[in-house]
Amino acid sequence: MLPPVLGTLSALLGLWMGWGFISSSAATFDEPAHLARGVCYWKTGALLKNLDDHPPAAEMAAALPPALRPINFPPREAFDLPARQPAVSERFLYGNTAAADPLLNSARSFAFILWMAILAVATFLFVTRLEDRASGWLSLVFLFFNPVLLSNSALVTTDAGAAAFFMAAFLPAMLFSRDCGGGIKNRGGALKLALAGLFTALAMASKYSMALLPLFVAITLAADLLRGERRGAAVKTLKAVSVYAAATLIFLLLIYRVTDINLYFNGLFETSKRVTGSKTSFINGLHLMDGVWWYFPYAFLVKNPLPTLLLAAVGLFYSFRKGKRSHLWIYAPAFLYLAFAMRSTFQIGVRHVLPLLPLLAAAAGIGARRLLENRRLRPAAWVLIALLAVSVLRVHPHYLAYFNEAAGGAERGYLRLLDSNLDWGQGLKPLGQYLAKIGAPPVYLSYFGTARPEYYGIRYVPLGGFGRPQTPTGENPCLFTRHILAVSATNLQNVYYADRRFFDWLRDRKPDQVVGYSVFVYDITEDRAAMLKLAESLYRLGLPEQGRCLRKKII
Repeated sequence: MLPPVLGTLSALLGLWMGWGFISSSAATFDEPAHLARGVCYWKTGALLKNLDDHPPAAEMAAALPPALRPINFPPREAFDLPARQPAVSERFLYGNTAAADPLLNSARSFAFILWMAILAVATFLFVTRLEDRASGWLSLVFLFFNPVLLSNSALVTTDAGAAAFFMAAFLPAMLFSRDCGGGIKNRGGALKLALAGLFTALAMASKYSMALLPLFVAITLAADLLRGERRGAAVKTLKAVSVYAAATLIFLLLIYRVTDINLYFNGLFETSKRVTGSKTSFINGLHLMDGVWWYFPYAFLVKNPLPTLLLAAVGLFYSFRKGKRSHLWIYAPAFLYLAFAMRSTFQIGVRHVLPLLPLLAAAAGIGARRLLENRRLRPAAWVLIALLAVSVLRVHPHYLAYFNEAAGGAERGYLRLLDSNLDWGQGLKPLGQYLAKIGAPPVYLSYFGTARPEYYGIRYVPLGGFGRPQTPTGENPCLFTRHILAVSATNLQNVYYADRRFFDWLRDRKPDQVVGYSVFVYDITEDRAAMLKLAESLYRLGLPEQGRCLRKKII
């Protein structure tokens, strides 16, 4: 009875953790654009011409609750030019008839429940069929106690939707396989392949990286059916792969209403150019333009909880030691996906390998089951599960910023990986709450994100930033009684600054507060040297009046 209890309790705690993250986080970098586009799809009934960044399925799914409300929505033509989208999206979220937080959080909550439900059902059935029901229940522990999966599923983006459909696509394909009692002649065999095609098409219509999913499913299916010397195996394999491929194409055409299928391929072409081109990234203090091959393996190892990684290793060892041929369905897709991800130079977040995480949960569930059934090793399993809970809950509700203990925890995450790995703009809301507690003083703000600081009650002088163009809110440094800096972690490490040493003068200074592990707050009122550096920074950023005023106060 313990595995069902653990799995159910983990799911309930996961809902609580997800809501905690949703309610505590400001809009992340891409959410306004995803939400505005999704609502526009529903309200206008037209697919957008500019789909270079993302296909429509996941955006439409998340945007359904806001689209049912009587709100203003941007015209379709507003998205024809990429440069116009950020301003249009910001006005949609912060200038609508409904308040921004309720509008955004209704979409987040719906997306979170939808994606986690698909992932939970698909993972449970997947592991149950491959191993046993107890392993299936235990896999839910590692699914819901995965901070990366939890936080990204609670955001209005395309990553979690693609991961959910990725997992759902492998389930019916696996059920068709020989080791799981399937086959082309078995009843329902063609239906299983058609379902795999449907979920594959939905994944492809959610994120362009999923264009590789048909290849992954076909390779794994062929490897499963061709094992051993069986007469006619090649012909049966070709038939199965052909049915699956045809179903995928048909469903993709239907999603794009046939006549708009060119939008998918145009967007795919543009995306393929972007992910292989130069893009700034940060890893372990290194500023890179063309990335490193080990970025995604490293991100996978430091962003996932250590107990999950250890138990997944136990599961992998068990699978190979016992010759579990059916477990090919866990490890083949994982290694194929990771191998292709390692070729990309677009290295801004572990979220780009999110489909690996339900497979990681599957392996960990099998590993936990093997330890729990061994009387001598059972205590080790319970210790690892307890440590998992402690490791994840200690960062509540800031799950996006989670790093495991081997990486130094969330407290030292800013030294490891940035951007959507830790600091994606979500820290603006807790920053506003922190400032309210200390009297709501105006601050010098360097923000990485697209949310509006003033929406969260933040009065500020802009100190550089990336995302939403920041304009002064009329604050005069001459009148400040305290001089407080608030700097996003991504900016603190100068990731997107032309001058990679812009904030080096803060490098060795201990912050007075780190809000949500992603926004560093410094009170430099009594530090003359720091005040001079700040004045110099204001001059360099094109704010000479503020810099001059601050310099006068120092003198």
